[in-house]
This record gives sequence, structure tokens and C-alpha cells, in this order.
Amino acid sequence: MGEHLDRWLSSKRSIRSTTRANYERDIRLYLTPTLGRTPLAELRPHHIDDLYNALLSRRPQPATASLVRHLHSTLRAALNSATKRRLLA
Repeated sequence: MGEHLDRWLSSKRSIRSTTRANYERDIRLYLTPTLGRTPLAELRPHHIDDLYNALLSRRPQPATASLVRHLHSTLRAALNSATKRRLLA
């Protein structure tokens, strides 16, 4: 999954610099550390649910719902790309 996220981000050439920075932050701080070692073909909904639940329940400062929605948007875009490239069913 980590390799796919990196390739997906590098393929995003015509996006605003702030969007790129947000994608890079999401991938570097949240998605790669938790999902990066999971093979793309083995990624399941429970992996994503576990990530969101861990972020929302972390202490001392839980993630905001806004951050989780933003991560979900980034992850959805990356996974949609994988589906279009037939890397995922």
C-alpha cells in the first residue's frame, strides 16, 4: 500500500501546491505508518476502520472528525486510482 500511495502521489502533476502538500502530509503522517506495509491486494475495510478508530480514540489528543474525513478523501482517491489501473478488484 505504501508503494501505491507514493506512486499515486507522484502521478498527481497538475494539482495545486496546497493540495499536494495536504496529500503528502496525509500519506507521510497517517496513511503510510499505519497502512503502508499492508499489501494493496490484501487491504480490507477493517484496516481502514482500525486506522480511523485509532485516530479518533488516541490520547492525549484525539484526531478531529475533519482530519479523518480529509484522510478518507485522500485514501479514496488513491484507491480509486488503483481500481482504474486494475490493481484492485
